Amino acid sequence: MSNRFIINVITLNYINMDMGNDALVVKDSNGNQLNDGDSVSVIKDLSPKGAPTIKRGTKVKIRLTDNEEEVEGKVNGSMMVLRVEFLKKL
Repeated sequence: MSNRFIINVITLNYINMDMGNDALVVKDSNGNQLNDGDSVSVIKDLSPKGAPTIKRGTKVKIRLTDNEEEVEGKVNGSMMVLRVEFLKKL
C-alpha cells in the first residue's frame, strides 16, 4: 500500500508540472493576495534575533520568495524574511 501511495504522489507532481500549476499564491493575514512590490503593514510587534524590535504598524515594501508563507522586505535598513501571518496589505 505505501509503495502505491508514493507512486501516486510522484505522478500527481509530474502532472502539475506539465499543466503549469506552479503559480505561487501568497496571502496576508486577512486573505488578500500579495504581489511583488506591494506595501504591507506589520500587525504585531516582532522581536527578531539579533535585530531591533519591529513595531506594530511598520510599513514594509515586499518581494515574494519561493515559500508562500514568507516574503522579503527591508525593515529599519535591514533586509529580513517576514512571515505573512504577521502582515496585512495596505
